[in-house]
Amino acid sequence: LNAMLTTSDGHAFAVVVRDLSAEGFRLDLGQEELLVGEQIQLQMSKHETYRAEVKWVTGREAGGLFLEAPGGRLVS
Repeated sequence: LNAMLTTSDGHAFAVVVRDLSAEGFRLDLGQEELLVGEQIQLQMSKHETYRAEVKWVTGREAGGLFLEAPGGRLVS
């Protein structure tokens, strides 16, 4: 699944979502870099953008947890 990722400083780039669940995700970053703990926005379609936090980075992959569920509800 192709998606757009936007970092907290506004840098946006394309990523590939390799794994997805209700709570989190695993991404292929390509040549981009992220930091553990970084807050991001992940746009998976024209109408679906989710706030998330990066929990791990290994090589060109990163994973994280959504901060809000679909519909804008906060994830507890």
